[in-house]
Amino acid sequence: MALQARFFDGLQSRPKTVTLAVSETALRLTPDDGTPAVLWRFDDIILLDKYDRSHPGRLSVRHTPDARLLIDSAAGWRAIAPHLVSAKNHGASLSASWGTLAAYAVLAALLVVLVAHYVPRGAAHLAVFVPDSAADSLGRQVVASHFKHPVCVEPAGLAAFAKLRARLESGLEMPLAYKPVIVKNAQTNAFASPGHYVVVFSGLIDGVGSMDEFAGVLAHELGHVHYNHPMRSMMRYMGFSFIMTMMVGDSRVMDAAGLMNAMRFSRTDEAVADDFAIGVLQRAGLNALLFAGFFERLDGKHGKSHAMLEYMSSHPASAERIKVIRAKAVPPSQDAAPALSAAEWESFKKICSETMPMEEWLQKQDSKDKKE
Repeated sequence: MALQARFFDGLQSRPKTVTLAVSETALRLTPDDGTPAVLWRFDDIILLDKYDRSHPGRLSVRHTPDARLLIDSAAGWRAIAPHLVSAKNHGASLSASWGTLAAYAVLAALLVVLVAHYVPRGAAHLAVFVPDSAADSLGRQVVASHFKHPVCVEPAGLAAFAKLRARLESGLEMPLAYKPVIVKNAQTNAFASPGHYVVVFSGLIDGVGSMDEFAGVLAHELGHVHYNHPMRSMMRYMGFSFIMTMMVGDSRVMDAAGLMNAMRFSRTDEAVADDFAIGVLQRAGLNALLFAGFFERLDGKHGKSHAMLEYMSSHPASAERIKVIRAKAVPPSQDAAPALSAAEWESFKKICSETMPMEEWLQKQDSKDKKE
């Protein structure tokens, strides 16, 4: 008999019914709606509540803390429970013996948590309900107002960029709509913004050590797009702004941080995007180990790469993060062809030898979208 459970993926409010497959090291969740299976390693699982007859067992996972798996059957719990001996139980309950004073303290703490945590967190969950047209409009505003740089449009470079993206996209498990743009700016950086825009600064092209490093960074940004991190972060920011308006009567106190701060992702977001990038690179036959090498150079382990500090500030590297990437990445097969030839890579690096104004590029995007 197949073991089934209810699964909240942390992105949508409705649960999915999933079939559970238990191995020695991981739990595989296969949704009944045909979406890709999800793999939860037992050493990453967080135990929220144990199963009993009165309520289901509840589990989460470190790399997607908003996700929930509800085990409603005794059979399902018996199959999983032996593998959860090392999972920390975060479902602490309060003792009634604390008395009235403790109860008041708890109520006060709950109010603080509600204001400081759940309101902005709940706002992030609303991202899934934002219409594509509204997200695109917001993303267009972000790109137009914060990236006032010419767009790189040299034809041979664009052709090489399209070929590289096609190779990366061959490693996607499902199609992903996004709008890539390279702008002429010396900073070593790249951003994903609402509306599925992926903005790459030309300084990043100059700063990477190889084509595979650049492919890794681009795949990482596509991970942010895939999980809708820009809109979730923006909604979280708007939640904080709303709280500040209630507390001090003026949300401009949040504006000092700048709109770009709204798109600074959490450590969890960065780790999830790393996992996404590794999977895409490996399925596309590219070298995911060089993606780790890029972050090692950011971290200063292979020479002083001061020009890369811009990327490091918005995508902070760490020894643990690099260690995780190296542990999960494997080298490509010997017969894997490079995404671009040496000549195509050189053409790509000259993509900014011809440019157009950002506003003109956005207008062309609008015309293209209307035709489609």
